[in-house]
Amino acid sequence: AIERGFSKEDALALCNLYSRDNARTPMQWSDETEGGFTTGTPWFPVNPNYRQINVAKQMDDPTSILSFYRALLALRKNKIYENVFVYGRFEPAYEEIKDVFAFYRRAEEGYALIVSNWGKENITIELSDEDTRLWCMLDNMAEDYKLGTALRASMAQKEAQKSITLKPGQVRVYG
Repeated sequence: AIERGFSKEDALALCNLYSRDNARTPMQWSDETEGGFTTGTPWFPVNPNYRQINVAKQMDDPTSILSFYRALLALRKNKIYENVFVYGRFEPAYEEIKDVFAFYRRAEEGYALIVSNWGKENITIELSDEDTRLWCMLDNMAEDYKLGTALRASMAQKEAQKSITLKPGQVRVYG
């Protein structure tokens, strides 16, 4: 930036604006010094919350972010849905509903509906006739994220849902 005529102050401001460095921290593996990332001094400072939020603490917690990502990956690798999630075409869904981000992944083998509430209030969605046949496979607000937990709860209802209600920040995967 300096070579292009910017002052040192403006060049630094541009670097800070466009750099990813301000969003990066070392991986927090444990509650040990430096988050278990290194015994030395890391280039970037470790997030001060490393004692509370780290991989070691999330390993056996069924409601942790790590467990949720494991469930997402297991669903993606599931032979029944592999083509849907990997190769399926993207189609927006329920676009008319404020604060809802929803879409389908469709393939010859079937489809999935991913629906999320980005608002601050609960949102009820009236499902299309096609979507009333779907079962909830994953829910980020379930008691645990093991594949099948949300599905068993969904199937226990025994009849098709005509609507769903999502809490703020809630994401569900239906298939």
